[in-house]
Amino acid sequence: MKKGSSLLEVLVVVSILSLLLTVTLPRFSYIQKYKEKRKIEEICINTIKARRLALDSSRAMTIVFQENNYRLLKKEEEIYQTSYGEDISLDQAKEIRLVFTRNGRPDNQSAQTIVFKGKYNKYALVVAPVTGQVRWEVKE
Repeated sequence: MKKGSSLLEVLVVVSILSLLLTVTLPRFSYIQKYKEKRKIEEICINTIKARRLALDSSRAMTIVFQENNYRLLKKEEEIYQTSYGEDISLDQAKEIRLVFTRNGRPDNQSAQTIVFKGKYNKYALVVAPVTGQVRWEVKE
């Protein structure tokens, strides 16, 4: 009985494994891009929720965006806090305050475009000055 593998068998197995890795590795970066996009969408959805909460409660709501996390405040009392994720950070400053008035509009100083930097793209969270509508877009 033969107990070992021939060199040819080992080469065939290694070549098959390398072929499989070449096919799957590009998809892994696609998955990471998708996760990054989903996290930005989550930030946008939470910003819209904060605006709606200001409308429903008729009280000002503040979102404080920091380097690696963001917090939702109601009269300086923290309601919610979460991080952006591993590869996403605030691109502009150390801290940005976004205040929605009781009418759901941003106050005069907080209607702006907030830029986030991901591993693959830059994203902008755009808050319209008059209406307070929130959307996100990929920055090139």
